[in-house]
Amino acid sequence: MRLMQPTDLSDFHSPVSKLFKWPTNASEWEKYRLTKEQVEFFEEYGYLSDIKFLEEDQIKLLSEQLSNIM
Repeated sequence: MRLMQPTDLSDFHSPVSKLFKWPTNASEWEKYRLTKEQVEFFEEYGYLSDIKFLEEDQIKLLSEQLSNIM
């Protein structure tokens, strides 16, 4: 059984997949804006919780890929 040599992702300086869509205008960025309360909480405690980074379909695909690796 021959294993493929992994690609060194440090050689790439742009997205390597279409899994993550980069916002292209101000309105698309708006959903990532922190509220005033979130900023104040972060300034007081140094962390935030319950911040959504990924969509459900992204989580599913990444979980499947991780399962395949393991």
